[in-house]
Amino acid sequence: MRIHIIVGGVFCTLAFLCIAPWKSQSPGSGEFGVVLAGTDRIEQELLPSALLVDLKQDPARLARKSERTPESDEGAPGTRDVKNPMLPSSHGSTIQMSGEDCIVTWDGTTRKIHAVSGELLVLGVFVDGRRQGLHRGWHKNGMLRGDYPYLTGKAHGDHRSYGETGVLVRSVHYENGVKHGPSMNYFDNGLLYKGGEFRNGFRSGWWDIYESPGELDTDRSGFYLNGNFQN
Repeated sequence: MRIHIIVGGVFCTLAFLCIAPWKSQSPGSGEFGVVLAGTDRIEQELLPSALLVDLKQDPARLARKSERTPESDEGAPGTRDVKNPMLPSSHGSTIQMSGEDCIVTWDGTTRKIHAVSGELLVLGVFVDGRRQGLHRGWHKNGMLRGDYPYLTGKAHGDHRSYGETGVLVRSVHYENGVKHGPSMNYFDNGLLYKGGEFRNGFRSGWWDIYESPGELDTDRSGFYLNGNFQN
């Protein structure tokens, strides 16, 4: 009888260990599900590259994962963007932005996107179907959302994003679609979230990264070489 009880207990323990991680990693749960569901379409229309969030990873592991990835420049909590390049929509079409219907104006070269109430939200020029020159976005309250220069469809120059109050939340330098140069991200209150430089798409040199405003993340702050943190 005692042997049966022991074997049964071991079986139940193994079953729990197998099932529990699967439950804790269910897509759409937790803060990362909220971040993905809350993607702002205006940022999708303007910014250059996809920031993919793997909902199946534990948040603690996700926060500490390897930084050796080109474009790994997510914004501070509350300012993060999921970025996805999109071609111009047809003239007069209606799209959703920030949960509201917006109207696309497209003449074959210049694309404008207005809120139904009339506010200009996105403005940019396309040449041969590719972004060209300065693309700009605005919050509905009229404050500048961001300046994003492009060269033949590739991010080129300083890309800057601003919050609704005008505070700078992100500034990254691109060369022909690749991050190369200073990169700074800020919390909503304007304090530094992370800052350093990229070289050919990878972190290089000294980076300061903060867990929260004023609280340095000593596990990730320090010297990087070709995207690898040097302990």
